[in-house]
Amino acid sequence: MDTAGWSYNDTFGDKGEDLYVSAFPITELTEPLRSLFIRFVERKLILEYALKYETPPRLNKK
Repeated sequence: MDTAGWSYNDTFGDKGEDLYVSAFPITELTEPLRSLFIRFVERKLILEYALKYETPPRLNKK
């Protein structure tokens, strides 16, 4: 288990059997735009979560 897996286990007490993971391939963009777009999507998802639940995601460290 990687460090993210240990953090998840320590926080939620399981091994992620109910954890939802999604892949989002970015093939139309090249660097550096690809990296910028990935950061944008990550921040957008975090903001949407925070607005909905009025708190940041529990494992979001940034």
